[in-house]
Formats: sequence, structure tokens, C-alpha cells
Amino acid sequence: MTSPQPPYGPYGSNPTPPPPLSPPPSPAPYVIQPVPPQQPPRSPDGRRKLIALLVAASLVLVVIVTGGIWLLGSDDGGTDTAKGKDHGTGQGAKAPWSLPYTQSGRTFAESVRGVWFTDKAVVKALPDGVAGLDRRDGHRLWGVATPGSDTVICQASTDAGGNVAILAAGSGRECHHVFAVDIASGRLLWQKELADNRDNFSIGHTRIARAQDTVVVSAPRKSTTAFRVSDGTQLWTDAPAVYGGQQCVGDKYTGGRQLVRIQKCHNGTDTFAPYAVAAVDPVTGKALWTYQLGNALGRENSTVVTTDPVVVSVAGSDQRLRMTVLDAGGKVRAALASGDEERPRLSADDGSTPSPGALVKGGTLYMVATPTTPHSDGNNKIVAWSLSTGRRLWEQQSTGLVKAFTIVASDTPDVLAYSSGNVYDPSALVRFDPATGKQTVVHQYPADPQGPRIGPAPLALLNQDTLYLSSGTTAELADSDQDKRQKALIALPVK
Repeated sequence: MTSPQPPYGPYGSNPTPPPPLSPPPSPAPYVIQPVPPQQPPRSPDGRRKLIALLVAASLVLVVIVTGGIWLLGSDDGGTDTAKGKDHGTGQGAKAPWSLPYTQSGRTFAESVRGVWFTDKAVVKALPDGVAGLDRRDGHRLWGVATPGSDTVICQASTDAGGNVAILAAGSGRECHHVFAVDIASGRLLWQKELADNRDNFSIGHTRIARAQDTVVVSAPRKSTTAFRVSDGTQLWTDAPAVYGGQQCVGDKYTGGRQLVRIQKCHNGTDTFAPYAVAAVDPVTGKALWTYQLGNALGRENSTVVTTDPVVVSVAGSDQRLRMTVLDAGGKVRAALASGDEERPRLSADDGSTPSPGALVKGGTLYMVATPTTPHSDGNNKIVAWSLSTGRRLWEQQSTGLVKAFTIVASDTPDVLAYSSGNVYDPSALVRFDPATGKQTVVHQYPADPQGPRIGPAPLALLNQDTLYLSSGTTAELADSDQDKRQKALIALPVK
């Protein structure tokens, strides 16, 4: 579940490529070519139109390029490596830096997350492979190219437990190649092919769901297959055998603390196949328990928000958000109080948990939601629910033109969000009081009309005092139409 995308056009990519991702590792940095300055519009009407067309996550660039890395400014000032100032001994970013977006050439739109961390590196899935980058300045430490001929990344696991990331790659409209990368050493561990299943029309986009030592990979018109993470051994496929011979199919596997799927089974009597949520044994693929969602129209759009505990967004014939919390045995624990929020878009449901835009901390679910009432400025809100009672605890609406919240993933106890700016208004990292929702600005980033772009609905992560913004879905246009300011990753210090 991602942050809702504001109603403005998505951004193109940066046609300046980084060094090729091919072993052996290279110490060479990514080189970002400077963008010629442009004059911002002078009239108020032009200003408003430009804001509406530019990405919310716009940040400021210092007009210096040092060591091949763009340095971005912040209210506290950035480290000036051009003058020889010390980076410091910590592993976090000492000055803002960014990584250019390179075109993938893919003919399908996927929202690829793929950001992981080691002690020394931030690791990013890119169109042509995986890159390990120095946390301090973005210099490349190593690279692993996508296996196969003319393939590009189409999905990546959110979890990289044991320093193993799982990715899927393909060419054209096919996503068929699964491989594992050791993010500590930059080694390709194993690679497998997904078998064709041309009758599988229920999978709309590629998903990678990981739980324990099992990863389940689903792709359009391919056989949904489970592999052992540690060595790539195929464990099972989504077929009648895992349903006791019944004609069932699981079209939405979600990983995390446990493996959960939404499945449908044809019994030959219902006009619409009934849907159910099932907890799955990762080793065998068989259901441990099921919770029936019913066969009403629209149930096929239900999604799993988190697997610890299991929270499912139960879809109906309208667009309203309705969520149910299940206990360890699949029984209803609570129904979360509904309001004026829309159901999340399915295109961003990638098999991870919590889903993008959701956060579970201390018995509370925090989630980004879009109000059903018209908001022409592209705003959204964060809502907090008690998972035990279902009661709504608080909600906070974003304000300002083309400004929205993005939940920040972190290993801290804080409830954090990136409050996007626009080219004229600052963005900020904000903290919410878990009990009241009161906002506090942790760090503010000034705006710049000529600054870098991260695209709508970015993935936001906080790690070692650095805020990382990773691009979400980006429209790939003709080379001449690409916005050179579009980035794949932006690193921002928060102290």
C-alpha cells in the first residue's frame, strides 16, 4: 500500500547512465552531469501550474558537483567536500547526495522498491542490476548485473534478511528470471527461471513475497513458484496440489512474519468464485487456516496490509477502505472503524509487508490514506487505529499545494513521515506523537525549482541518521522528453 499519487504527471528519467553494473567491483563513483539552469516562471498563474506539474518530492541542489556527486543543500548546510572538509567517521550521509535515474527500457510499469542496508552500504535495485553505494557520498562499492540477455529488474524483495535480496528480471513484457544477491559482498548467489503459465491471467504485476527461508514469486502469465532463499531450491508451485486437489489459485502472496495469500476457489455453483485469506506453510504451500471473504462483486480487489497481525483490506463494489484484523487462528479480532478513506491502489501491492504506506508499532496501525472527498491540491492523510479495538485514534491531514505524507520505514520506535514539498515550498521529515498525532518537524529541506525530482509516491526509509528517498513508479518517455533532474535515490542527513 503506497502513498496515494498526487494528480500530476509522473516524471521521466535521467538519460545519463551510471557506470555499468558488472563485477568485479569498481571504486568509481556514479557521475551525474550538471543540469543547465532554467528560469522559473514569473507570474503567479505560471507558478501554480508548474507546482501542479512537478513532483512533490523536490529538494534543493547546491550548484556544485564534487567527486561526481551532486550535493544537495539543507537548512543546516551540507558538507563541502570541494573544500576538503572531513566526511566524519560515521556511516551516515554527511552531505546530501543523489543517484541518477536511468531508463530501463521496460514496456511495463512496475513500482520497484529494492533498497537495503549493510554496515557500510546502501544497496539499490536499478534497472540493469544491483548497486552497493557508500553511505557517506554515494560512490559505488560494487555492482551485480541482471542475469540473462537484455533483462531489466521488474521487482525486488523488501526483506533482505541474512543479507540476501531476491529480485526478478525480464525483457519486453516478460518477467521470468529470479535471482539472489548477497548484499554484503555483492555476489550473485543463484538464479532460476519461472515456468510459463499462459492461462494465468489473475496476476497483474510481479510480486515477491518472502517469509522465513521461503520466497514466493508471482509474475503475469508465469507459474507462481516458491524457492528456498538460502540456495534457490524450488519448493512448490501454486497448483491444485497445494489446495488438496481443489481448483484454487492464489493471486496475492504477501510475506513478512508469516506467509499469507488471498485465494479463490471454483466450486462450480457460484457465479463469482469465493475469495479467502489464508495463512500458508512456507515449506509446503498448504493453508494453515482460512478466513472467508465471500464472493461478492469486488472481493478480488482485497489486499493484505500486514501479516503481523494479519490485516486485510476487504474490497467491495465501492472504493471505500474497510479493514479487518485477524488473530493467530484466522478469526476476526477487530474491524477497523471506517471513515472517508479510499481503498489503496492495487498496482503498488508488491508482496511486502507492511504494505508501502502502512506501519505497525505498539499495537497500532498507522496508514497513509486518500480522502474520498475531493482534494484538488493532491493532499492525503495519516490515520491511526487500535489493532485490538478497531477504534480510530487520530488522523492528520496534509496541507499545501501538491503536498502529501509518505510513511518512513525505520527501526526506531518513532512514527515518522516524509512531508513532501514542491518546487517552491519546503519538504520535511516529521514525527507524529503516537497517542495524539501531534506533528513535530525533525528536519526541513528547502525547495528549489531546479532541484532533483524523486517522482510521485516515493519509498522513504530512515537508516543511520539518513533519510533515503527511492523513486516509485516513473513514466519512461522518449529520451528527448526525459527530465534530467529525475533521481533513483536521494540521501538526506537528518541531523
